[in-house]
Amino acid sequence: MSACHRDGGTDVGRLVSERLGFRYLDEEIVGRAAEKGQVDVDLVVDAEQRTSIARRILDQVLWTAAATMTPQFAPSTFSSEPYRKLIVEVIREAAAAGDVVIVAHAASQALT
Repeated sequence: MSACHRDGGTDVGRLVSERLGFRYLDEEIVGRAAEKGQVDVDLVVDAEQRTSIARRILDQVLWTAAATMTPQFAPSTFSSEPYRKLIVEVIREAAAAGDVVIVAHAASQALT
C-alpha cells in the first residue's frame, strides 16, 4: 500500500477526477505496464516497491555475478529498472492522452 493510499490521496484523486470528468488511474498503471512489457504483473509490482538503496545494490551485485558466471542471464533477471521504465512509459502515455488523474506510482516524478 502506497503512502498515497494511507493519507487519503486515493479518495482525493477519485473526487477530483469525478468533478473534472477525467479518467482516474491508479493500480491500472501497473497492469498496463505489465501488458506493455509482456511480463507478469507481479514483476512490475515488485519493481515499483523496491525503493531501498540496499536492494538496488544487491540487484547490481547479483546481476554482475550472474552475467560473469552465466552469460545467458539478462540484466532484467535481477534489475527492476526495465519494469520501472515501463511504468514511466505508461504514465507518460496516459498523460499525453489528457484528461486523466493519476494517483501514486510517482507520476509527478515521471512527468517532470
